[in-house]
Amino acid sequence: MDPDPDPDSKVQQQLDAAMPWVGLYIAAASAVYILAMAADAFNGFRRKKLWFPCKYTALNAASLTVLAVAMKLPMDLNTVMINSETDSSAKFTSLSLMSSALNNLMPSLGSMNDKELLANAAGLSILVITVTVNMAIQVIELQRSLVHVTILCAVMLVSLAMLVSLAVSVSEMKRRLKRLYHGELVLQGFEMEDQRREMMKYWVMAESSCPQFVVARSCVCVASSVITSFFYIIDTLVHVLNGTSTNEPGKSRPMEFTPSGF
Repeated sequence: MDPDPDPDSKVQQQLDAAMPWVGLYIAAASAVYILAMAADAFNGFRRKKLWFPCKYTALNAASLTVLAVAMKLPMDLNTVMINSETDSSAKFTSLSLMSSALNNLMPSLGSMNDKELLANAAGLSILVITVTVNMAIQVIELQRSLVHVTILCAVMLVSLAMLVSLAVSVSEMKRRLKRLYHGELVLQGFEMEDQRREMMKYWVMAESSCPQFVVARSCVCVASSVITSFFYIIDTLVHVLNGTSTNEPGKSRPMEFTPSGF
């Protein structure tokens, strides 16, 4: 008579059986956020506002919750990256999504008051730092994909630093714009043609004084987007070149993990 199976093993099997559903949940959260960013981009093109105002992906509790779910894989220390290329790619893609989200969220800072800026920036910073620390623990312990993860995390932290710097300065930017706008608002003593010209100038000023527009056209926001795009292009090229040089026919990577082997 065979001995009874280990109860712990049975529980582990039951937990493993639920993992595909967890993966679908994470994929759904990622898809929702990507579609929201795509909707903002579509609205920007449709309204000819190429600074892409944040309507569906504004920095708030809802977007932070969706991002936290989408970042479940890089924050999970139990998912070993050496089991397959799929595990590694899923974690790396999540880091890329976070960096893109950080740049996409920057214009929405202009629509917040001081308390909202502090709370949302603090929550986002905690999430990004947690993801970075967990990924650092994994690559240090496994000694694998160190350069790739370092680039992704560095870009993510740079984007976070620029977002926080914008959050600190956006209140003063808004107050300065308000003073300039109200200081030039009164129209008097002009001829009809002068009034028409002045009204057109003030309309343009009011349109361009939209807080999200001011933040989106700031040098910090533009620099963050350029830096992120540049490093991701370089990282993609390096990753592709490394993949073509290491994935030779007839060779496969080891599926088991032994600490002494690294």
